[in-house]
Amino acid sequence: MNDIEENEKIKGVRTIILIELLSLTIEVVTLAVTALIAIKAYEVSKKANIISINAVKPYLNIIVGDYNNKTYVKIRNSGLGTAIIKDIKFVRKNVNAESIMELAESYDSTLVKKNYNTFVEDIKERGIAPQEDVIILEKTYGKAYKRDKKHFLENESEMNPDRKYLLEFLCEVEIEILYEDIFRKKQKSAYRKLDFFGRSLNKEKIESN
Repeated sequence: MNDIEENEKIKGVRTIILIELLSLTIEVVTLAVTALIAIKAYEVSKKANIISINAVKPYLNIIVGDYNNKTYVKIRNSGLGTAIIKDIKFVRKNVNAESIMELAESYDSTLVKKNYNTFVEDIKERGIAPQEDVIILEKTYGKAYKRDKKHFLENESEMNPDRKYLLEFLCEVEIEILYEDIFRKKQKSAYRKLDFFGRSLNKEKIESN
């Protein structure tokens, strides 16, 4: 074998090596690109799932109101998705109950005999749609009367006795609601102490002094 043939052979071997190295490099780059695409796809999918979950996320509030002619306690879903109630707890001075009427009866059995316009006792596993209200307790009052129930109060600012008695009970009640979203994911519980109702009682004391 002369020198020319030897050089040609060496060149051929080098060419084969270069081609194999190039091929290997392309494979490595392809794998890296594929991995990057997979990672990005996962991140996009994860973000989409988060957006999807947030798009149907419920948010429960305990809404209260007290007026001369009406007192109420409601659950309102201010979120974007349906809330599924898992449990609701009513507590007053370390006394626990599953309904507000059960709690009222432990306070004074005569209180539950009053007429309530609407009342929901058991709402476990009930769904509350976005912007929907569920009334826990609501009571309306007629014209205020004196305790002898024969004469109407001359001073309209004086509180209806039924309203006053109900507020004295409600102002020490605490409510906690456990709930999930439609994916059965546990949400932060809704909690409220109903001391709001004590304000009306305090206001009446100030006005009467």
